[in-house]
Amino acid sequence: MSKKVSIIMFILILVSQTVLSGSGLSYSAVASEAAQGFLTDVNMTDDKGNLIDSERNPDYQSNAETAVNVNYHWSLEGLKVTSGDTYSFKIPKEIKIQNEQQGKLIAADVELGSFYAGTDGAVVVTFYEEVENYAGTEGMFTIKTFFSSDMIKDNETVSIPFALSAKEKIINVAFQVDPISENNQQQDETPASVESDEKTEAHTGDLKDEVKVETDAEAAEEEQTEDKVPVLEKSTKEEKIETNQSNLYEPVEIQENIITDFELTLRDGTPLPDPLPNPNEHDIELKAKYSFALANDHTYRAGSTYTFKLPEQLTVYNQASGKLGEYGTFTVSTDGTVVFTFNENIEAHSDIDGWIEVYSLIDRHLEGGTTQKIVVPIKGETVKELILNFEPKKWKLNRQKRNT
Repeated sequence: MSKKVSIIMFILILVSQTVLSGSGLSYSAVASEAAQGFLTDVNMTDDKGNLIDSERNPDYQSNAETAVNVNYHWSLEGLKVTSGDTYSFKIPKEIKIQNEQQGKLIAADVELGSFYAGTDGAVVVTFYEEVENYAGTEGMFTIKTFFSSDMIKDNETVSIPFALSAKEKIINVAFQVDPISENNQQQDETPASVESDEKTEAHTGDLKDEVKVETDAEAAEEEQTEDKVPVLEKSTKEEKIETNQSNLYEPVEIQENIITDFELTLRDGTPLPDPLPNPNEHDIELKAKYSFALANDHTYRAGSTYTFKLPEQLTVYNQASGKLGEYGTFTVSTDGTVVFTFNENIEAHSDIDGWIEVYSLIDRHLEGGTTQKIVVPIKGETVKELILNFEPKKWKLNRQKRNT
């Protein structure tokens, strides 16, 4: 009897392996896909961080051009996840993904996995080996989307259902009402009643038969006119929405301050002496280091630029250029203007930061005394100040000695 049971179990295992291999899934993928509790919550924000939720933020109204950040919260609490496991899901049909996206799953400053979001709305999360050492941890990742005009149309409120691991969450979104659409609806209703009255009057007598011909002709002309107007307005509106949605994904000049730190050393990296030699008598070669970072919920695209100027105390004699790590390039002009130009990697990664080094000299024609203050604006509406002390000119020292 035990041999029969063993044989039956063996056959079941072979069948299950055949089915799994035929579906292209591994055991780890099946276990991960079946796990409950990975996606624990979700919310939506616009590019300025405003919460998109008519119940939690009733004063906020979206429109068809709103850029939507979908923020998924996840947790590994109670889950056994190993390297190579995957988790997949789809975003609601009411929102769309313009371009393919990739990002990281970060927890405790450790990269535990990555996600891929396709233009069909499918999202696949893949876990790395490091996840095995962080059981029970949690985090968040963001997918950049926009509202689907096909699903929204002229609705004032749209309910968007998000399928989480163990539940469904519905977020109600309030949209701005287009006054043009309301006027068109009223215009569509009014001519119908006029046409009905005219046709009724046309059947009241022989004399009215002549009126009937004229009235029907006028009504037909009015119908053609009314049919054309809504079509033209709808075409214009759809074209405007399409154009604005396209603009969301075009490069821009970054206005916010993305500089996070500033350091100034001698060219070889050693600290500045105090005092420094007088720049009128010596060339003082320096190295300015600027650190930068982009917020995880940024909406900047490839080709976006950021511009700032070196402190007035520093001068550059030759134009220079370099790389922003894997995120783009930068140029330095002789007037001290620095321009960052970002590439497509800022669209697919999170936790984007880096630094550049600019070699410069102390300007020989500084105005003011031998004490100079360098002020550099830093992200978060703060500044970093450096005090530079210079030696007096030697001819002034010699003159002072003679006078004494």
